[in-house]
Amino acid sequence: MTFRIEGNPGPITDDALVKKYITDSVSIPDESEDDEESIGDSLDAICLVTGKMGPIARKHNRTSINKDTKSLVAIQKHSGYDSYGKEQAYNCPVGKSAEFAYTTALNALLKKDENRIRISDATIVFWAQKQDTQFERGVKSFFFAAGKKKDDPDTDAPDAKANLLSLISGIPPDEMDTQFYILGLAPNAARISVRFWHQGSIGEFCSRMRQHFEDLDIVAPPYDQCRMSLQYLLGSTVRDWKSEDIPPNLAGNVTRSVLEGTSYPETFANQCLRRIRAERGVTRPHASILKACLNRKFRANNPKNEKEMTVALDSTNTNVGYRLGRLFAVLEKIQEDASPGLNATIRDRFYGAASSNPVAVFPQLLKLKNHHLSKIENQGFKISLEKRLAEIIDGLPTSMPGHLIMDDQARFAIGYYHQRQALFTSNKESK
Repeated sequence: MTFRIEGNPGPITDDALVKKYITDSVSIPDESEDDEESIGDSLDAICLVTGKMGPIARKHNRTSINKDTKSLVAIQKHSGYDSYGKEQAYNCPVGKSAEFAYTTALNALLKKDENRIRISDATIVFWAQKQDTQFERGVKSFFFAAGKKKDDPDTDAPDAKANLLSLISGIPPDEMDTQFYILGLAPNAARISVRFWHQGSIGEFCSRMRQHFEDLDIVAPPYDQCRMSLQYLLGSTVRDWKSEDIPPNLAGNVTRSVLEGTSYPETFANQCLRRIRAERGVTRPHASILKACLNRKFRANNPKNEKEMTVALDSTNTNVGYRLGRLFAVLEKIQEDASPGLNATIRDRFYGAASSNPVAVFPQLLKLKNHHLSKIENQGFKISLEKRLAEIIDGLPTSMPGHLIMDDQARFAIGYYHQRQALFTSNKESK
C-alpha cells in the first residue's frame, strides 16, 4: 500500500527527493561479522552500475536458483584480481544500493513460478518492461510444457498448445515495441554463472520464435499435431525423457540459437542421432530436430547444390542419404505386409548399420525383399510398392556408399520418417 500527494502525478515513491533519501539512507545488514579478514567500514567509491559515489558492498547477497544458494557476483581475496591495493569487491566496486536492488529483484523473479523455468541445469528467468503482456504469459510454454510421461503423455497439452499458438498467431501491436529480457543462469563451483542474456523488443523475439517453429514444422500423424516446446524437444534426445540427463550445456546453447536466430549447435543433432540409434526408430520430434538443424546450417553456410529439407516427402530430393532412408522405409513396409504381427522388423535389427554403413546392409535387404513381395496377396498394393522401389532406386548412385557422414545420416532419418508418413497416408489426405 502507498499513497499519492494531491497534485503530484504519481505515488510518493516516484518523488525524486524521496528516492534520493532512500538511496542515501538505505541500511544493508553488515556482513562483516563472520568475516575474519574484514577491514571494517565500507569504502566509498564510484559504483560501476549507477556511476554514483557511495558506500561499496563488500559481499553480495546470495540467490537461490536450485537447492544450493550462491552469489551471482563473488570475488575471492588474493585471487589474482587484486591490484593497486584494492582487494576483493573493492577492485570492481558495486554500490550497496545497486547490490541491494539487483539481488532483491533477482530473488523476486526466482520466486515467481510464472517468470521462472528450469531446463536441465539451467534456470531461465524472463520479464517484460510492461506488466501483464500476452507474450510474457505465453513464453513459458515455448520453453516448457508438460513433458512426456509414460502414464499420460498429453497432460496439460491443451493449455500448452493454446499458449504456443498465441506466439504464432500474433501479439497485439501495442506490445511489439515493449522491451523483453531473458536471463539464463547455471550453478558453478562458487557462484552462479550466466549462460546467456538477451534483451530486445517483443516483436524481435516473436519473429525468431516463429522461425524456430517453421524450421521444426514437419508432417505429422493426425494424433500428434501439438506444438513442441523446447523442453519436449530436449527430452526426446535422452532416455525416458529424463531432463536431468540432458547434457549441461545443450539447453543453454539451443536456447541461445533460438533467441539469436543462428544455427543450432552440432551437439543437438548428434545427441538426436544417438537417441535414434539407441531406440531404433525415428519419432516426430527426432525428425523435426534434424530438419531444423540441417536447414539452419544450410542458410548459415549457403552451400552449393544443397536443398533444404521439406515439411513432407520430397520425391525430387536426390541426396543419397535421403533416398536410402526412403528405401529402408519401403523395405520395412514390404516386410510388415508380408508377415503381419512381427515382433521385430528390419528396423529393429538393421537401422543403425543401414544409416551409417549402407553397403553392409542394403544388398542383403534387397535380396530378401523379393521373398517378402511374393508373400503379399494384394496384387494392386504389391505393384504399387514395386513402383515405389523403382522410383527410389533410380535416383541412387550405381555403387552403394560405404559410409554416410553425420549430415547424411540426419537426411537418412528424415527420409525414413517422410516415407513412413507417406505410406500410411491415404490419397485423399495427401491431396
